[in-house]
Order: sequence, then C-alpha cells, then structure tokens
Amino acid sequence: MAGAPPLRKDGALMTLASLIVSIHDISPFHFHPVQRQVNEMARLGVKRMSLLVIPRHRDTGSLDQHPALVGWLRRWQEEGHEIVLHGWRHALPEGQMKSPIQGRLRRWFYEELYTAREAEFFALDRASALRLVEQGLSAFSVHGLHAQGFVAPAWLLNSQVEEALRDAGLLYTTTRTEIVHLPSRARFPATSCVWSTRAAWRRGASLLWNARLARRLAAREPMRVGIHPTDLDSPKVWRQVRRIVSIALEHRRPTTYLEWITAQTPRDKEGS
Repeated sequence: MAGAPPLRKDGALMTLASLIVSIHDISPFHFHPVQRQVNEMARLGVKRMSLLVIPRHRDTGSLDQHPALVGWLRRWQEEGHEIVLHGWRHALPEGQMKSPIQGRLRRWFYEELYTAREAEFFALDRASALRLVEQGLSAFSVHGLHAQGFVAPAWLLNSQVEEALRDAGLLYTTTRTEIVHLPSRARFPATSCVWSTRAAWRRGASLLWNARLARRLAAREPMRVGIHPTDLDSPKVWRQVRRIVSIALEHRRPTTYLEWITAQTPRDKEGS
C-alpha cells in the first residue's frame, strides 16, 4: 500500500481523500463484538463510522428488547457517527424462493451459497421492499435513531428495491462495488474491502484478495472498509483489517457514507 497519498482538488485547496469504515450486522445478537470493533476503530483514529443496524434480526433480535444497544447507538449517533438501515431481519422472508424477480439458479447461488440465507432484499419486488424499509425506519424513529441510507444484507438488491428506497425518501444505497445517490441515480464506483470468515478457504481467499485490493484502492476515492462481527473470529483477518485501516488513516480522512455522498451532490451555483 505504498505510494503517493491520493489527493483531490477542491478549488485551490488540496484535501485528504476519504476513508469510509462501516460496521455491519449491528443487532442484539452481535452487541459485544461490535462494541469492541467500534471502540478499536475509534482508538485507531476513525472519528466517523457508518453503523449498519438490523432492526429485527431474524425476528428475535429486536431493538425494542435491548435498551442497552439502543442507548449505545444513540450515543455514537450524537458524536457524529451515522446510523444506516441494514435490512429488516437480515434473513430470507417466507416465500422469497418463489419470487419471479430473479431466476431460480441465480437465487439459489446468492441465497444458499454466496450467503447463509441472508440475501433478504435480493429478490423482493418494489412493494414488499418498501414495506420492510418503512418498518425499519419506523423502528429506528421510535428509538431516536435516524437513517438516510440503506445497505442491503450482503449488498444484494435489485432495481425494484432501488425504486422502493426512492419511494421511502432515502438518500443513498451501496453495493459491494458502488455508492448510489438515489435521487439523481448517480452511481460512484467504489469497491469495498470485506472479509468472509465462514470457512478456512474463505478466510484465506479474503486475506489474499484484500491485500491486493487495498493496494489498488490507494489511488481511489473513496476507500471503503466493511467490517463484520465475525471478523474477530480470525486473528489473522482482524490484524489485516486493523492494518489496512491504520495505513489508510495516514493519508485519508475518516467519514461516513452520508457525509461523502452529500459532498458529491451537485449544488446550484450562486446566482443561477
């Protein structure tokens, strides 16, 4: 990851490029590991993070039943970190395998092999997606949490889901390789570092892939690092996560998805 720091021009000023660290799968089930991850990232110098929260994890991990988690999230929100809606249950809804939105073989690959039946929004139609998104935003609002962005579980969604996000008034979504400004439909290429730890071969492949990707992203804007609770299960993976973030912080300013996409939004020139 050596090389000149990526800089961009803002008028006559040169500013540090951006680093977006996102903590995924925050729910009562993962409260302890994500607390550790957020605290460690903060100690490294990540002053802004995007916190991806599941409102009703697999139906039993509900925010309503975990006031300690809600209070913790509100404190980080007050300090300038961003709350992001990360699905509703983070699991396949009943009947999704019958959906016509994606082909049977494609659904099987992404729902059964690529994920552990977590591709909640991959094959949803517009109306079904809007219903779940509105439920999630309502659950946040009750607890004083506010989200303008949505990230689907495993970053898997379709064009009908994107339309549902626009219907819900959200500002942005992301895939593994893009950040999408929903009102303008602008798509910004931005591949995320992310690790898979469910099997030894996945961990090994992730270490090799992310070492190469981080070098390639040294000249890209922004740099994204997606962190999951299970990354702590592998000491080698967690060491690499910390190393990539630490090196990026030497030349990059930590920010959130919301701050970054807002800065990209075209503004009317004065007097126009």
